[in-house]
Amino acid sequence: MKLTDSIIKNAKPAEKRYNLPDGNSLVLYVMPNGSKIWYYRFRYGGKADMLSLGKYPAVSLKEARLERARMAELIEQGKNPSIERKESKIKKAMELGATFEAVARDWFTVWSMKADKNHAPKQWQKIENHLLPALGFYPIAHLTDKPTILNVFKVIAFEKGIPETARKMFQACRAIFAHAELHGLIPHNPLAGVLVGSIVPKVKTEHHPHVTLDKVGELLRAIDGLNEPHSCIGLQLIALTFVRHGELIGARWSDIDFKRSLWIIPADEVEPDGRRYGMKMRTEHYVPLSTQAIERLKELRKITGGGRYLFPSMNGGKTAIMSNAVMSNALKRLGYQGVQDVHGFRGLAKKCIMNRCGYAEQIVEVQLSHLTGNEVSRAYGSKDFMAERIEMMQTWADYLDGQRYEGVARPTLRVVG
Repeated sequence: MKLTDSIIKNAKPAEKRYNLPDGNSLVLYVMPNGSKIWYYRFRYGGKADMLSLGKYPAVSLKEARLERARMAELIEQGKNPSIERKESKIKKAMELGATFEAVARDWFTVWSMKADKNHAPKQWQKIENHLLPALGFYPIAHLTDKPTILNVFKVIAFEKGIPETARKMFQACRAIFAHAELHGLIPHNPLAGVLVGSIVPKVKTEHHPHVTLDKVGELLRAIDGLNEPHSCIGLQLIALTFVRHGELIGARWSDIDFKRSLWIIPADEVEPDGRRYGMKMRTEHYVPLSTQAIERLKELRKITGGGRYLFPSMNGGKTAIMSNAVMSNALKRLGYQGVQDVHGFRGLAKKCIMNRCGYAEQIVEVQLSHLTGNEVSRAYGSKDFMAERIEMMQTWADYLDGQRYEGVARPTLRVVG
């Protein structure tokens, strides 16, 4: 039944929200507080969506029907009513002067052409979540009060509790203002010369916990005693290979070259389940495998070698690979919560190899797939220092065995220049 003004006026609020359909996807929601809001329901691109058309009686029944018809016409033209509504608002705001949001979108269009295609959407999502609600509809030329602008980042850092996001949004905002200045929309950048550290101090990175060097043997013996083959072999391999936890549980049998004792982690690939797998820097990474690592892999192959992954899902197929939590929970059950986590093996290996085994930091950093500070060190890639790294990985595995089995001599210390 079509709505009438009489029906709408007599509609009383209830404990829960309810709706009064008018037909043709137009509905009036009656809220528990008594307000009445028009909504247009539609499908676009195969997905259901809903758009607010305003409150009754500010938007009359006649006006709501006219707006519904206009939205339906947009869909027939292949346009998304939600996007058209947003763009219309921006256009109206720009008639009063270029808005911060309009300039931000223009800046992002230019910036995203050179940005990482996976990172760019995440950056825009942060801008939409944190900058646009606070600054979006202001004409950018009116945003001249520096304390007001800087307060946006203080709110993100200290009230929302995400200081690193605040730092990134400050940098994005400064770039947006620079873009506006470049195009003559503002006389100068209000954030020019402002250091992000003066607004949001950099949070000191908390390193992942790991045991002290004198407790390595005890940790390894505890892992060896696990009655869980996946966790046991997984933790042994993390200790032996320096790889990141995610790189290990996402590893594929096709990446392991048993003949060359080499594991090649791909640059960046999309798996059949849509999950991305590979290196952060999008260059393949070479991991020399010690004889001990090969032994562990052969043992694991007896269990999971018939499939695609070293560590396939253990939950009945809901995910393709094993959960991130499996190995972490195993360490917790061994009593190492807060003392050693799965990510801490990398820091432990670096400290031990440099201090006890005498290898140069540069070689260790390449094996850890770190980008180190200067341009010279950054020039080294995953294939560099392979002879030294093959020897280092075997030395490290032998050292771990020496700690695991008390009384076994440690490897001879050496220095690689």
